[in-house]
Amino acid sequence: MASNRDYSLDYLKGIGCFMMMIAHLPVANHYCPASVDNPNRCDPTAIFISDVGSLGMLYFFAVAGVTAAIQISKYNALSLLKFFSLLGVVGFCYTAMIHPTLYMSPRFEVFQIIALGSIAVVLLETYVKPGIKGYFVLALLVYGIKYFFDQRLPNIDGGGVLFPHRDYVPWAFLKNSEIGVNPGFPIFPWLSYFFAGYAAYFMQNKWNIFWAILFFVLALYFYIFQHSAGLYYDKFDMTPGYFAISFSVLFISFYMGRRWFTQAPNNSDNILLFFGQNSLMVFYVHSFGLMAGSLLFRFNQYLAWLVVFVVTYGALKLFSKIKPAKIFENMRSWYVLALLVLMVPLIAFQSQGAQTIVFFLEIVFGFIFVINFPLVAQLLKKN
Repeated sequence: MASNRDYSLDYLKGIGCFMMMIAHLPVANHYCPASVDNPNRCDPTAIFISDVGSLGMLYFFAVAGVTAAIQISKYNALSLLKFFSLLGVVGFCYTAMIHPTLYMSPRFEVFQIIALGSIAVVLLETYVKPGIKGYFVLALLVYGIKYFFDQRLPNIDGGGVLFPHRDYVPWAFLKNSEIGVNPGFPIFPWLSYFFAGYAAYFMQNKWNIFWAILFFVLALYFYIFQHSAGLYYDKFDMTPGYFAISFSVLFISFYMGRRWFTQAPNNSDNILLFFGQNSLMVFYVHSFGLMAGSLLFRFNQYLAWLVVFVVTYGALKLFSKIKPAKIFENMRSWYVLALLVLMVPLIAFQSQGAQTIVFFLEIVFGFIFVINFPLVAQLLKKN
């Protein structure tokens, strides 16, 4: 029997997984060209590949927006709001891994923004139904709000969850010995990709080419007039150049996905599809690949990336075979897990060693989360 599943969304998430792995492995001597602060040689090709990889998150956010819109036609809105809320809360285990001191300096990470973006689409589809044009305008408006605050009210960051933290310094302006602050994924501007994903998926596909070209031309404009790397291309502060490039990539990716990759593949062992369909777990298992790759990246960046892919693939194969535990067929177990996830970062106030404990405990909670989360859909999603 033919499947109604649109495999293009899985392929897009698979692309996002590989780009994320590229971006998360450091590039040796990332500061280029050589200077007094950094006399070492750098590899412009590796830096370019890493910068392209930094676009990977847009696939997860855009696809999540599409998925939320599709699900609202199948399930009760309240049940979806509960589902995405639990995803955001339990997903704090991933946030605490990266930011053990998140209660001292709040951050939203990928699962919080996916939850909020999906909830926004569910509410819009339930009460407003903006349509393709409406979502496209909303996508631009979200970034426009962020840009307005940058220009007019730069000291307001909404606690780091509405806008990027005020203490964030673009990587191009850091000295070679300095460590940058990771501001996570604040609502403005990252919510824009959920709305843009809806527009790209449901508009006539030829318009995806048009918008991809238009945003690429806009990116060239910013490149000419804002050529300084920190002003032109910065992910976490979402410079106009990065925004334009990312939207160009988003629309051309959706065009290609809808044009060529909607059907099931002929071979059952499609690696890209495998990663896309297990993307939730990839966020955790790719840490094994990064640990292995970190041993090599100072010697050979490309070999290190290959090791990251291979180790992550092996770990994903292993963990994806683990069946959910029966104890998580009861919502009380999920409430307990959510409580533990939120309580553990409280000990990070004590010392650096306590932060390490937070890191490892949240990894354990994370694997419990991703292995058993398919059961939550059965528990919460109702027609």
